[in-house]
Amino acid sequence: PIFNCNGQGQADYVSPQQSPEKLAAKLTAYGFDVRLVDGHRVVELTGGFEAFARTRRPMALVAKTLKGWGVSALQDHTWHGRPLAPGQLDAAVAELSAARARMGEPPLPPGPPAPPKASIPRRPQASLAGFEQAIERAGLAAALKKGKLATRKAYGAALVALGEVDPRIVVLDGDVKNSTFSYFFADAFPQRFFEGKIAEQNMVSTAVGLAAAGYIPFANSFAKFITRAYDQVEMALISRANIKLVGSHSGVSPAADGPSQMALPDVAFFRGLAQVELEPGRPACVVFHPADAVAAFEMTRLMAGHAGMCYMRTHRPDTPVIYPPGTAFQIGGCHQHRHGDRATLVTGGYMLSVVLAAADRLAGEGIACNVFDAYGFPLRTEAILTAGRQSGGAILTVEDNYPGGLHAAVAEAAARAGGCRVEGLCCRRIPKSARTAGELLAYLSISEQDIAAAVRALSR
Repeated sequence: PIFNCNGQGQADYVSPQQSPEKLAAKLTAYGFDVRLVDGHRVVELTGGFEAFARTRRPMALVAKTLKGWGVSALQDHTWHGRPLAPGQLDAAVAELSAARARMGEPPLPPGPPAPPKASIPRRPQASLAGFEQAIERAGLAAALKKGKLATRKAYGAALVALGEVDPRIVVLDGDVKNSTFSYFFADAFPQRFFEGKIAEQNMVSTAVGLAAAGYIPFANSFAKFITRAYDQVEMALISRANIKLVGSHSGVSPAADGPSQMALPDVAFFRGLAQVELEPGRPACVVFHPADAVAAFEMTRLMAGHAGMCYMRTHRPDTPVIYPPGTAFQIGGCHQHRHGDRATLVTGGYMLSVVLAAADRLAGEGIACNVFDAYGFPLRTEAILTAGRQSGGAILTVEDNYPGGLHAAVAEAAARAGGCRVEGLCCRRIPKSARTAGELLAYLSISEQDIAAAVRALSR
């Protein structure tokens, strides 16, 4: 690492504990081979870089610098974030040139040309292994035959299938590859897998660099831990980075793992990014929330083919396989699973199987409901609102995350279009640990029974 020590923060001088000498002492204590250099002398810097080849220990350069070096007008300790006035520019250039001459520094050599974007041959996705074939290759066929398979496992199988046809696919993980199932890809393509350890911010930044080189990076961690990198996510968005973020263990279904492992505000955050457009009709971020293994497989394929940032939530538990293999999904789409005239239920992800069970319970009582799987953002709501008007104007959204996600999306659309009343069930209290996901859903008032009760109240 290189430490630039100019003695100043944004608003004032730094603490003496941040002096170059104190920092060098701390680094030495940690076992670094430390070089204290004048950061304004190129020969000292290059000498330090050359020393890297001669040491077997981790090395650090601590560079003493002066903020605003060479330009007297910039050396006021509160100068931050503002350029020189136009009339000051010529004097500043003259000062810098004179300082360089006094130091006897040679002219700077021209920098190397920018590397070209990676041009990596690939086979068309048409040759991508199908869902059942990919699942069998991953050793998951027995689980699939039982009718339940976790979305995170199907995602891992999809990564391998994509890696076989497209060498641009690379994968990063934050030290949880055995939980995200990105280890399937690591085992198949070790040269294209990058272990980021518990440093999610750095992992996202590394993914941005890989994308800039022409690769298609999938960066993985628990969805909860990706929240640590939200600043880097926004910076990536600003630079239009083509990165794919996948967060496992999302929502409250991890149950026994406890709320420290559960991503709950992530839907609101990424839905907000999905509402922003880079240009008309092109969302800044596309969000996917698969309800079963088939959906996770197909949405992973969609992410790889989309030019731009994507975020996908996956889940820990094995969940019922709802969709037949080969089901088509699209950005912003939804699928209708039940039809009725008393109410319209809208959900996504893990909660789809819970909502379907509630709808079947209600159907037995003579209360037939529409059920939609709204599996991503930005969400096209026309079909949902039409069904809502045809079912008495009553719409209920159900999600296992904090407010600001699906309910907000449907309610905003209904407010613009009119004709529907939208109620929402979501996590409105902090979860706790529980033995099963069902117990936790009941604690949060979003269980099958709670959904049925809410529909009865809406459809009176």
